[in-house]
Amino acid sequence: MSIQKLFPFALIPLVFAVISCTMKTELKQQTANHIARPAFMVERNIATGPFALKAWERMHKPMDVATIYIEGDGILPRTRGHFTNLLGSNSWGGANTAPDTQTTRTANSAIYDDTQANWNSNTTTSNSDGVSPFIRPDNPTPMNPVALHLASRDKSDNLAYLARPCQFMKNPQGKGCARTYWEENRFAPEVIEAYNTALDNIANLYDITGFHLVGYDGGANIAAVLAAKRADVLSLRTVAGNLNPGHESSNLIHRPLASNAVLASNHAQDLVLVPQHHFIGAADEYIQPGVYHSFRQMLGLSECVHYSLVTDADHTRGWVEKWPELLTHTPQCNITTPDLPAAEPIIGPIPGAIPYIPNRDQGYKGYDKS
Repeated sequence: MSIQKLFPFALIPLVFAVISCTMKTELKQQTANHIARPAFMVERNIATGPFALKAWERMHKPMDVATIYIEGDGILPRTRGHFTNLLGSNSWGGANTAPDTQTTRTANSAIYDDTQANWNSNTTTSNSDGVSPFIRPDNPTPMNPVALHLASRDKSDNLAYLARPCQFMKNPQGKGCARTYWEENRFAPEVIEAYNTALDNIANLYDITGFHLVGYDGGANIAAVLAAKRADVLSLRTVAGNLNPGHESSNLIHRPLASNAVLASNHAQDLVLVPQHHFIGAADEYIQPGVYHSFRQMLGLSECVHYSLVTDADHTRGWVEKWPELLTHTPQCNITTPDLPAAEPIIGPIPGAIPYIPNRDQGYKGYDKS
């Protein structure tokens, strides 16, 4: 048989791959609609310059505040046998138990070293068995959009969910949404600016006067940066939030961030007076408490920062059921003014000021109060 006759058959696997990818994206879109519609959240795309961010909104009360949920990183690169869809099921090579942490970190470091030179292509260095140890997803759309689930349980009059760049798009790379925006450039300056533009769009379209931000996973870093930069952000909540990407307690498998990444940890001093509450899953193997504490140390003294270690919650599970109760506790600043004579200068430490101690911010009713 001639090469010309064989050529069409050679394209069959490629055709099936494209169809499969399209069907998966459509299924994820349907799943998102099934979550949003019962909560009366309407879908739309928000043009933000380089990206069109997918949004689901419910806006009933003009000239009032709105709560904005920002999704996590979605499907990140993974190792063979270690599935790292941070917004989907936790599967470790088919087993329902996590591998030894130190072994995982050692393996991950080796992968970074072996594949750094190959990141500009879609392939990576192969193992001794000839199989690539690293798999890069073609679409970052989450199988389980946790932030959208949380938003659907929120009873606020004004509510919006914002996906991350390239999520809920069919063939994003073919539409100009480069893979780099869900890998090393997911916190690039243009990404942060896209969310600034989205908030401005929501504020102007619905006459919104201020925002309460909720960030999940990597969306927590974006929400915190926005809270640091915008005067109209009234409070910040994070859920399983990666507030300090790259910290050693974050067992995420992904390419190191670009050097121009905009990180909340670099804007910590601008968050000292922002009311905030950070929820950490006690069983979270990806974002461990050390990530929050490393971020908290950068803030220094603050009466506006609080956290809760939530039992029976890991990175993706255990949040949705608890969320209505967790929402009843509004972030606030517990600032007390010492009763001092007006003309008497303050010399030395301010009365009532206590240095930051990790457990001091904790104390959420019903959740591991210490």
